[in-house]
Amino acid sequence: KANNLKKVSQLENDNGFISSKDVSNYSTTEKVVGVWIDGSPIYRKTFTYLDYTLPTNKWCYLREGIPELNIKQYISCSGTALCYSNVHKDNPVWQPIPRVCPDANEAYNIGFGDFDSEKVGILFGTGFTKVSVYLTIEYIKN
Repeated sequence: KANNLKKVSQLENDNGFISSKDVSNYSTTEKVVGVWIDGSPIYRKTFTYLDYTLPTNKWCYLREGIPELNIKQYISCSGTALCYSNVHKDNPVWQPIPRVCPDANEAYNIGFGDFDSEKVGILFGTGFTKVSVYLTIEYIKN
């Protein structure tokens, strides 16, 4: 009944409620977020790479901090990039990584290239000149 409802502060044990610090599972601190099918712990970590000027070949190899994770296997990888281009010099645009949309074309595609224990490779379309990348990876350690 409605008159039996209590406020959280009236409960005998109000442990276990989600607090604001628990809302995001994405952190620049490595944390265990689950268990893989073989029983290995799955780790998650978010990286930020700010103001990266893309080389002419448009490959962005993200290395800083990756080797220290001792990665055996990638489980998932996703993120966003704040992208600058000749068209959007003063008004950069956010793009998901990987970008999956019907109007994606060669100039503005973003996708993953190669992964290994030393780096994550991201290929940007020819229209982008500079990016800030926010990348979350899940992985199993050696």
